[in-house]
Amino acid sequence: MNDQHDLDWSVRLCALHLIRDILPHLGADADTCMNLVISGVVPCQGSDRVKLQQAATNVIQIYLKFCTDVQSVLRNENSLARSPC
Repeated sequence: MNDQHDLDWSVRLCALHLIRDILPHLGADADTCMNLVISGVVPCQGSDRVKLQQAATNVIQIYLKFCTDVQSVLRNENSLARSPC
């Protein structure tokens, strides 16, 4: 089971890095795309893995640079996911 947990967090980390890398290239579609994945990004900030916390924070910071309405993103209740990463 421990091997599965290690695989799970490494897959999440790779996914966060992928999102981080493509986000600046999405242009006007950034909001639409992030609406689909933000609920999986936010819980990673509460992970016990520091690398996941950092990667999730980095993705959110980059998203806030490219989104069309920062206040809307910060107020969006859907982005406040409850399950841990």
